[in-house]
Amino acid sequence: MNSTTEYLGGINMPITVLGEPLYSLKETAAMLEITPRTMHSYVAQGKIIGQKIGGAWRFTEASIKEYISGKPPAQEAQDTGHAH
Repeated sequence: MNSTTEYLGGINMPITVLGEPLYSLKETAAMLEITPRTMHSYVAQGKIIGQKIGGAWRFTEASIKEYISGKPPAQEAQDTGHAH
């Protein structure tokens, strides 16, 4: 079990696409101890990189770790849409 799954108590499991776990906006907000509304703001401001898949924001562990480390997000991976 990885640390992000441990934080969530294994209750909310991420979806897996092509072997990569992807966390929802709510799961990511819970890990970062912020509100989903703040998470939307962070996405819109480019503070954390996410991707809309099927209309829902998803975040990779790498993106979450990059945010936590304080490194600026990789611009080429940034979604061009805005969080709604």
